[in-house]
Amino acid sequence: MPDRDRILAAKIGGTARRLATTGVPQADAVTQLRALAGDRTDLLASELGAILGGYLARPIYAEALATAHLLAVAIGVPETGPMTEAFDRARDAATRGGYSHRPGT
Repeated sequence: MPDRDRILAAKIGGTARRLATTGVPQADAVTQLRALAGDRTDLLASELGAILGGYLARPIYAEALATAHLLAVAIGVPETGPMTEAFDRARDAATRGGYSHRPGT
């Protein structure tokens, strides 16, 4: 993945995690994430999938898990493809004690 994509993915992931844990109204969160991702819905889907997978593997933040899922649904992220792949990798990594959902890291 090119550096600019990694940087954008990190921004999307950090923003999504913050929005999922701070009680920002859903409509505002959706607007912020869409604006940040622009046409990179693949990165948005991947980051939201990773958040969901990580939270499910270690469900200590149930409210954040529910909020992240609602954001994915509200944004219209398909439940297949990048989101599912990142979800599976993050869940598996978190279960093993790892932290990255990106292949090769």
